[in-house]
Amino acid sequence: MISHEKWKLSFPKNLKTTCIACIIFAVLAHLFVLTNIIHNHDSLNELPNGYGSGLISGRWLLAVLGKIAGKFWGNYNLPSYNNILSICILTITACIVVLIFNIQRPILCTLIGGIFIVAPPITSMLFYAFTSPYYSLSILLAIAAVWFTDKYKLGFIPGAVMCACSLGIYQAYLPITIALFVLLLIQKILKPCSEIKVILQKGFLFVGTLILSLLIYFLALQIQLKIQQTSLGNYQNINEMGKIDIHELPSIIKNTYYQFIAIPFKDYCGMSCTLVLKISLFLLDCISVILVILLLFWQKRRLTTILSCFILCAIFPLAANSIMLMAPHSSIYTLMVYGCVSMYLFPIILIDLAAKDLFPHVLDKAKRRFLQITELGVILSLSVAIWNYVYLSNGNYTAMYYTTQQANNYLNSLITQIRMVDGYQPTMEWAFIGENISDPLHGNPWNNTFNYGGNLNSLINVYSRNSFFHNYTGLFPLPLVSDEALSVLNTDPVIKNMPCYPADGSIQIYQDIVVVKLEDIGN
Repeated sequence: MISHEKWKLSFPKNLKTTCIACIIFAVLAHLFVLTNIIHNHDSLNELPNGYGSGLISGRWLLAVLGKIAGKFWGNYNLPSYNNILSICILTITACIVVLIFNIQRPILCTLIGGIFIVAPPITSMLFYAFTSPYYSLSILLAIAAVWFTDKYKLGFIPGAVMCACSLGIYQAYLPITIALFVLLLIQKILKPCSEIKVILQKGFLFVGTLILSLLIYFLALQIQLKIQQTSLGNYQNINEMGKIDIHELPSIIKNTYYQFIAIPFKDYCGMSCTLVLKISLFLLDCISVILVILLLFWQKRRLTTILSCFILCAIFPLAANSIMLMAPHSSIYTLMVYGCVSMYLFPIILIDLAAKDLFPHVLDKAKRRFLQITELGVILSLSVAIWNYVYLSNGNYTAMYYTTQQANNYLNSLITQIRMVDGYQPTMEWAFIGENISDPLHGNPWNNTFNYGGNLNSLINVYSRNSFFHNYTGLFPLPLVSDEALSVLNTDPVIKNMPCYPADGSIQIYQDIVVVKLEDIGN
């Protein structure tokens, strides 16, 4: 039996603090989604089971894990179970971050646990409960890769494999790996007696690990594509992944920097969608700049060290927001910007360095007081940001709940009207003419209130509407006509003269088929 003392040594205080913080903030931010059934367009499509888009989206390991889980355990879309499991995985991830940067102080561990569990990309991920455990595992692998590469002599080998596996589950988490590598180099170079030669060696090691991981990822992807005899799809231009026109590169890099640097002034995928967040991020950025300067100049560092540090700080925005380099022609949304969460880690690392390496050697009372004020500013600003993200998570979940209920009521009403049309028989097939309903009386008062990626304003026209019919109304299977019959109806003059739903006459029995005209179809 493990003694209490051994347990304390194997599970130190900083990790316990991080775990407790993750659990508390997870309950505060995500309890609603753990105790309520809410679905967005993709989640509806994966009912009752599914794990999302795999190999054709470049997610070769997601396809493998999904098939294995489906065979031995099950791949059901269970929001409570899946998201609790995701939170547990993310808690482990936050602990690894604490280990990577050797953060010991309880308040800093609390802040790391809080921000890594309530940041907008996590809330966005939990909307996709059918795949959230896999995505959480991808984050864990992306961050564990940094730890292994830095801590062990040959750690770059498992590090590269882990990073490749993370890419194989969801590619958008590579930026957090790159950002943590850069932050590690900044932390190392700001420590007393840092040697440029050692920093350069580490830098080349990190770059080599990233290159090796990409080679492993693309090799595994090509092998899987050949085995399955398929090709990448064009969703989010995934088939163009890694292909950048050299003439576009300067503008892409410029936009990557602009979007990141402008976060305190302009919202970027929910990261700064309130004035409180903008102010907090502005203060954190200002304090970070000040602390970097103090750590460099109060300790009288060499010019090469100063220049190297400034270069790394200049690279950091590009690293944290490198999703824009990876997917320059894609639509970037909240789920994809997890790398930007590292901007909150930067000031934590700096005040930790200042407390350990700067404060003990500063004798001037004014300077010591200034350092204390900067530390308090970071703690307060980050605490306010975390609390605001808790609020925003609850708001986004609540908005999606009402959107789901609105779609349920609206589509149930549609089915009721279909069954009440003159001559209706339950054996008849149905034909929906067109895709989208245009109803001037259908609106959402929660529109433009909470808008994280994954939180939709309407579900009545989503591609997974038929799945909504199946799961919310019990209309299963949906008695739809064949594609050939639908094509004929689309060009029928009688159908063309019908009004569009919800106008009177938009639902008719025609040739023993229930015809529901949603919109006019062009010739």
